[in-house]
Amino acid sequence: MPRNLLISLKSCQTQGKSYILGSFTLGYLSYKDNAYVVNTEIDIKGATVGLGISIGGDIIISENIAFGIQTSVLLGVLDKIIVDGQSLDLNESENLSRVDISLGLRFYK
Repeated sequence: MPRNLLISLKSCQTQGKSYILGSFTLGYLSYKDNAYVVNTEIDIKGATVGLGISIGGDIIISENIAFGIQTSVLLGVLDKIIVDGQSLDLNESENLSRVDISLGLRFYK
């Protein structure tokens, strides 16, 4: 079972017409891949500590609806993997990092 620490912040701006949102997370980041080499399936697994940071904003467009944009970054690096049950040290670390950009509507009560 993954275990994570999550800290989330929300700040109201300009008399409740917009919000700034942010979060920070630290925890378990797993990796799994099923590769095929010459019709043979190879199971690849790994795990590391991951770090996530996100920041975004909401603009209220009606009483209960806001338009939002958010950018998130997830960081993690693998130094060792398990291939078909055998542990292998990597000569070069495998980067698991990514960047996400989201647009959407948020419903407030």
